[in-house]
Amino acid sequence: MKFEVEDLGATKKRLKVEISADDVEKALNKAYAELNKSVKIEGFRPGHAPKEILEKRYGKGVEADMLEKLIPAHYFQAAQEAGIIPVDNPKFDEGNFDIKKGQPISFVAEVEVRPEIVLSEYKEIEVPEEELTVSEEEVSEALEELRDVNSTLETLVEDRPSVDGDYAVIDFEGFVGGAPIQGGKAENYALNLGSGSFIPGFEEQITGMKKGDEREIKVTFPENYKNRELAGKEAAFKIKLSEIKKKVLPALDDDFAKDTRIASTLEEMKAAVREDILAHKRRGLIEKQKDKVMEELGKRNDFELPASLVDREFKALQARHRRELLSSGMKAEEAGEEMKRFEEDAKKAAADRVKVSLVLATISDREGIIVSDSELEVGIHRLAAQTGQSAKDLKELYLRREGGLEALRGMLGEEKVLEFVLSQTKKVKAA
Repeated sequence: MKFEVEDLGATKKRLKVEISADDVEKALNKAYAELNKSVKIEGFRPGHAPKEILEKRYGKGVEADMLEKLIPAHYFQAAQEAGIIPVDNPKFDEGNFDIKKGQPISFVAEVEVRPEIVLSEYKEIEVPEEELTVSEEEVSEALEELRDVNSTLETLVEDRPSVDGDYAVIDFEGFVGGAPIQGGKAENYALNLGSGSFIPGFEEQITGMKKGDEREIKVTFPENYKNRELAGKEAAFKIKLSEIKKKVLPALDDDFAKDTRIASTLEEMKAAVREDILAHKRRGLIEKQKDKVMEELGKRNDFELPASLVDREFKALQARHRRELLSSGMKAEEAGEEMKRFEEDAKKAAADRVKVSLVLATISDREGIIVSDSELEVGIHRLAAQTGQSAKDLKELYLRREGGLEALRGMLGEEKVLEFVLSQTKKVKAA
């Protein structure tokens, strides 16, 4: 195989490749040998049909199949030998694919490549350092949250009007212009009065109702309501209150500590909660430091970005944002308008992400940082635990995706390089 490389810019190369006549002949012979095993030719035992007969009957198809395998294989071989790191699929724009005995075949491929990056200094980047402490108030707030999570709702025996803090168990149905609101009906719904979880004016008009009361209330949906068909419109709701419940918090004592399985005593529980808050703060500080590292890596390195990588990242950001909008209840046409406003910021974010990713890849090459198979396996189990999947299911999910497990290895590799750079940073306390 012969090849030439032509520079078309910092991120694009042209490869001119010539495949030798011997390689073409070997590939053809192999293709016919494989075909011979699978076809039945009258008068010949399986696998023993003469090549001349196979050429007459199947020649065009065999040549086309052979070229589909031979050209990509030689493209990748040439790219590897030339030290080219492709970032996208090649575009084959020219080629002499006429197969003639004793003659080579040639092709030309254009491909976007990872640019050569002259790294600026990436060690001793200054990142913020903080003295992390946990106050008694923070511990108390966390314990109250635990009590709230482990609270129970008990039906109120006392015959009194509902007040803020109560849970009013209601049946309701909403109407706009006399027509029922889609999804605006429920039975035995426990509404926490004063929580602000319903639209303004709804909970206030239920407060004061007693068990067995029925009432019609009127509210106006906010102008910025997520369902545009209801935004700004007046609605009527028929309400029936069947019972009132009160939240009962568990006592803050040793028994509560045991029930939550956090500790055996209240004091041990407080210590565990304090350590959990501190660990959360540490994680937050590390994320802040990583953000600073990535920001600095982007600022300190300037180079041309491969357009295909930026476009791919931009489309991924678009798709993610669109899914978030639709899952929030926004309709497709409304999401389209919001997406237009989102695009400018997304284009810059995509370019920034691609730049940092390429810088991290270059640091990885320089420092010899790799993700071993055992580290990949650990990463799979860690991600599976975070997403609530089995490691087997997560692995199969990645195998079905473009890039397979190597895409996951690349993601874990970026994390590993970022952690390396972070370990080399200079920690600076805020003045």
